[in-house]
Amino acid sequence: MVTLPDRPFVAMGICVTILKRRCRSVGITAWPYRKMAMVEKRIKLRQMMLDGSAELTDDSSEALRAEILELRSRMELLRRNPNLKSSDLV
Repeated sequence: MVTLPDRPFVAMGICVTILKRRCRSVGITAWPYRKMAMVEKRIKLRQMMLDGSAELTDDSSEALRAEILELRSRMELLRRNPNLKSSDLV
């Protein structure tokens, strides 16, 4: 999974003001780092539950796999549209 840097302007060698102006000029109103981190955290938690518990029933395992797939699709939506609200990702 690709994660976006918390401080992308440093990696790109520009100041934060220039990055914000450029993002806003193409319609990105806010950097989606926190939203992406929330979804990634949920994916990791469910993956740990899936990997670490031998006591899960087949139905429970399938439900966790389905949740992981859904969260990954939400992550892709967020990558395509950084302006999504957090409530749209829940």
